[in-house]
Amino acid sequence: MLGRTSRGSSAPPAPEDRISPALRRAQELLLAAVAEGGAARLAHICLDAWDGGDVVAAGMTVGSLLRALPGMDPITAHEILTTLRADESTSVGQLDHAQRAALPAALARARRPRTSPAE
Repeated sequence: MLGRTSRGSSAPPAPEDRISPALRRAQELLLAAVAEGGAARLAHICLDAWDGGDVVAAGMTVGSLLRALPGMDPITAHEILTTLRADESTSVGQLDHAQRAALPAALARARRPRTSPAE
């Protein structure tokens, strides 16, 4: 049975398992930059992706970059995506002009401290 490969019931590799180690490392560096630099760094990364200067950033999902922000929880990230009319699989490069313009305002609203009603 040498040389025989098993095809059949095994599931295909997840998308993140199919990327090269170099691409994975580049994505990790971008996520770390967002975690360290916050919303300002996220804005720079998005601008680089949108002007064609960073294909790695353009291919990353908006959700993964949002969740890398300090203090960003998954629910808030999902709310921002909903506001943008995007989903978890939407990449930075796929955002249209209106979504790109709405991103800073959505971030600002989400990051504003919530106040409780007066007692």
